[in-house]
Amino acid sequence: MARLYHIDQFTDLKPLLFAVHTYYAFFMKLLAAELLSLQQGALLPSIAEQIPAAPSEVLQSSLHNLENNTWFEAQGIRNFLEADFFGWYLSSWNAELEEAVRNLARCLAEYEPATGTLAPEDTRDLLKKLYQYLLPRELRHDLGEFYTPDWLAEVVLNDMGYAGKPEMRVLDPACGSGTFLVLAIRRIRDYAQSSMTSRAKGERDLLNHILENVVGFDLNPLAAIPLRENKP
Repeated sequence: MARLYHIDQFTDLKPLLFAVHTYYAFFMKLLAAELLSLQQGALLPSIAEQIPAAPSEVLQSSLHNLENNTWFEAQGIRNFLEADFFGWYLSSWNAELEEAVRNLARCLAEYEPATGTLAPEDTRDLLKKLYQYLLPRELRHDLGEFYTPDWLAEVVLNDMGYAGKPEMRVLDPACGSGTFLVLAIRRIRDYAQSSMTSRAKGERDLLNHILENVVGFDLNPLAAIPLRENKP
């Protein structure tokens, strides 16, 4: 970990790990806002293009709106973000941190996220690979963090006999970034497309079934953000 981040005097893992988690959480929030601004009919401009040139006070205000979910509520999305451990940087704001945020936004503005608006699995793979790059494999495993590959989740769902009927309830009590839940939702949508009865009920009814019957929770607060972002 120290070698990965070129830290010579390394004495305590916890502050470094928390800093890396904060960076990952902030990037996910920024990416979600950016993808949202690219949706057809979106009312919000690109946040990644605004941040680099925004005056300092405007920048801090925008980040407060991002962290307290105001940015997403403006698009009708409630509870996407809740108060978490990773918004602490706003209370420790300084010139060095401000420049780091601007640089991250510049990098994101250069990234072409259009595929993420069309294929949610692309965004899911991006976030998974980024996390694996930020934290060495050995450390992730020491922390009890293991990604479930899609093929294995598909095998488990098949063994369960889960075909995606909207009325069936699915609970993952250690959902992590939501591999099982995302694939379950995909099956529900596929089932609805192939079922005359489900198609007749309409999208709103299908959405209500998903919200009521696909459930997951995790002890790691970092997992909640990619889980919500991964919903297809």
